[in-house]
Amino acid sequence: MREKVGDAWEGTAEDDRIFTNEVGRPMFPTSLTQWMGKFIKRNGLPPACGHSLRHTYASLLIAEGTPLVVVSSNLGHAQVSTTSDIYSHVIASAEAKAAQVTDKFAEDIHPKFTPKEKKECVS
Repeated sequence: MREKVGDAWEGTAEDDRIFTNEVGRPMFPTSLTQWMGKFIKRNGLPPACGHSLRHTYASLLIAEGTPLVVVSSNLGHAQVSTTSDIYSHVIASAEAKAAQVTDKFAEDIHPKFTPKEKKECVS
């Protein structure tokens, strides 16, 4: 937008705002909320608020194996424990998925870790 409006841009180079109006001024918080509500309705999506996007973002990062310290930093949490506490259910799900992968390949890793029901290989 800054390039598009050129000299009419009123924001400063130090601004790190994600959402601004057409000329770089801060948006009213309700502007984004109203836009999102209209977008959701227009596209037949379930009700959600802007903050839910933050939770979706964090949950997707954790599910994809992004280190928790990185997720915490991206969210602006002062401590990783804050992120861990809030997203413990997502972390538990990711850990369960990792355990399933390990179990799936246990026979190939080491015979000592063979699952209870050994599958027969057909050559």
